[in-house]
Amino acid sequence: MGSMVWAWLRAGKTRGALTFACLFVVFLLYGVLDSVSRAFEVGPETTEAEVLMVMPKYSLMDALPVAYKERIRGIAGVAHVSEQTWLGGSYLDVGNTFPQWAVSPAEFLAIQDGIELSAESRAAFESGRYAAIVGQETAERFGWEPGQRIVLMPGTWTNDDGGGWEFEVAGVFQSTAESVDTSAMYLNFAYFDEYRQWGGGGTGYYVVGLLPGARASSVASEIDGLFANSSAETKTATETQYRQMWATQVGDIGLIVSAVMSAVFFTLVFLTCTGMSQTIRERRKDLAVLKCVGFKGRLLAGLVMAESALLVLPAGALGLLAAAAAMPVLNDATATFVGTPKLSMDTVAKGVLIALSLSVVVGLQPAVRSAKAGIAQELAAD
Repeated sequence: MGSMVWAWLRAGKTRGALTFACLFVVFLLYGVLDSVSRAFEVGPETTEAEVLMVMPKYSLMDALPVAYKERIRGIAGVAHVSEQTWLGGSYLDVGNTFPQWAVSPAEFLAIQDGIELSAESRAAFESGRYAAIVGQETAERFGWEPGQRIVLMPGTWTNDDGGGWEFEVAGVFQSTAESVDTSAMYLNFAYFDEYRQWGGGGTGYYVVGLLPGARASSVASEIDGLFANSSAETKTATETQYRQMWATQVGDIGLIVSAVMSAVFFTLVFLTCTGMSQTIRERRKDLAVLKCVGFKGRLLAGLVMAESALLVLPAGALGLLAAAAAMPVLNDATATFVGTPKLSMDTVAKGVLIALSLSVVVGLQPAVRSAKAGIAQELAAD
């Protein structure tokens, strides 16, 4: 029986190969998209966090007063506080953009201990008014080296001279933590705040490092309570929650993934069912001959269902394996923004269930047709 099913699959090589390829792609997409969706939703608990983000309560486009810094520092459990504001410049051409953040050098480096920087570069960054540190990815992209003077074209923030923002590369850093973005550049907030043309005295948000043993949830509540009913109220969250807030600016990631997968699967089921029906129609006389020699209708229906399973299940398995293999590449591209996407066992289990269900849906109608069709009718068909 197995050899007969394999013979049927080999009979329509082109159609079978195209269908197999479609199934492979859809399960690859399912594994990747579902993993990314989960990365937006799953993260460490707030009570285990070591870094908090203090943001404007109502809009990420608002600013918080720099006077908040010392008041936040005075809260029990807080070790370090740094401003962090987006510069938004570009290098040589408006298309050459990358993350640029104005921070308090010493405190920011104390908070982000995943930044690997030489002692000499660290000292130069902390003491230099125009100093900046650059991630290895961006340094290699533009060929920057320590000591080099660079000029960024103004974007969001213009300066008092109306020209470019000048910096000296104090060092190139690498990352020892997934949360550190090696495409970013960090500059001196004091220089940025004094030299910008407008918006002085404000910061986009604060990065807060906690003392060992401090409860992040308690510290966050105390920070927000400190500025409640003020003209610039705050919303304090962990780094994971901060990424999720940015994600909601794009939209409901889960809904987007579900919509994409629903559309893909509907199209796939339609095309695959059409292909299987066409295959069975071309094989009607063969099935009629098998009935003549004693094959029962139920047995023929089972063979058709087996053919459907052999087409769908291996393609689904390979698609999920390819999604697992793609995770390291995906992590490098998205870890800073959405955490670390992983192909969970829950995703795999759902994928297997979908593959089984799809094999039944695809093979059911042709199987029922082959079981019920009369011998004379099938032999007489063109």
